[in-house]
Amino acid sequence: MADERLNLLQDLHRQAGAEFQSYAEIEIPSTFGNTPAEYSALHKSCGLMDLPQRTVLEASGKDRLDFLNRLLSNQTYDKQKKTGLPPGRGVYSFLLNNKGRIIADMTVLELGERTWLEMDFRMIEPVRKALDAFLFGEDVKLSSLAGSLHEITLQGPKSAETLAEFAGSALPSLQLMESAQLGLFGQTAVVYRNDLAGASGFGIILPADGAAKVWSELTAPRGEKPGLRQVGWAAFNAVRIEAGKPMFGIDFDSPSRARGFLQQGMLRRPGNRRPHALPRAGRPPTRRHPHGDRCPAHRRRNHSGRPGQRRRRGDQQHHLANPLERGDLPGICEEAFRGAGNGADDSGRRGDEEGQSDGAAVCLKTLGAGTRGGLRENLEMGRPFDSLRAGPSTCSGQGDKR
Repeated sequence: MADERLNLLQDLHRQAGAEFQSYAEIEIPSTFGNTPAEYSALHKSCGLMDLPQRTVLEASGKDRLDFLNRLLSNQTYDKQKKTGLPPGRGVYSFLLNNKGRIIADMTVLELGERTWLEMDFRMIEPVRKALDAFLFGEDVKLSSLAGSLHEITLQGPKSAETLAEFAGSALPSLQLMESAQLGLFGQTAVVYRNDLAGASGFGIILPADGAAKVWSELTAPRGEKPGLRQVGWAAFNAVRIEAGKPMFGIDFDSPSRARGFLQQGMLRRPGNRRPHALPRAGRPPTRRHPHGDRCPAHRRRNHSGRPGQRRRRGDQQHHLANPLERGDLPGICEEAFRGAGNGADDSGRRGDEEGQSDGAAVCLKTLGAGTRGGLRENLEMGRPFDSLRAGPSTCSGQGDKR
């Protein structure tokens, strides 16, 4: 078995004058010397690209589709009809954790007696372990085919015509994610529809031993027969971004949320009317006041006395303008000083003596006698309101909520 971290076609790429770039432990072609021509081929004719960074996790056993349906974001088994994906069908799906965050993306291809999960080679072991943790009595076996298979792809508006010409037979009409077995230069390949660059495209999964032969035949000069151009990562990446095709590990990765894709309908299960099928991860939606920023409570100072910041989520009644109703200890004292008037001496800490004494009386009356001494001292010294939180309060279960 070949080394799963080695690009089996690297020697052929070097002979074609390819420049390489790293993709984890694998060297993949970045360009074959003429990036604009490669870009044009993907838009106007057909481009051939090597995908050594993709591989397959195989699921076998009679319960495999029902098992995958319970763990993947897209439907692989119909519970009402008690039938799974028919042979030749496929879906694009996510494996998510219990918070709706992406572990990996994959293309699920049903081949009849087995199911292939085509994905990034770096995710084979994490996905296998994650799925294996939920196996109990089901008849399911998971096997990594990394190193025994190799994937290439044809992308461009003339990819179907080119593939049929090289195969020597009519290509079955394949819809997106549908697959078929096809003989290609003496090798049995699994071909599936995957429009990575916007136009029609086909993934070709071959036995690793025959990958070099197939690549050599595809790139050999053929006179008047339909030709194609070898394409590197640079041109392909530009075209797939133009087509709006997100890619795992680049545009989104494991900490990302799947909610955006579900809202676009990319992963919506049949019959689900909601715009997303998974609970929202992260913080709950912000509860805004119906008056928006014009609400007086939004313009008030927060608990730390700094303007322009939102109050903490624990304060569920922040929209109440009256701090006595809100049970807001700093707000009560702030109201006390606010009622004291706008006059101030040179130190800026004392206002009108009569107003200040009235405000202090409001604080002491509201908070009870337990902290009366400490409050009087703070009020007289003009200390920050945060220092008033230290003492216990005898108010009826309100206090400052955290």
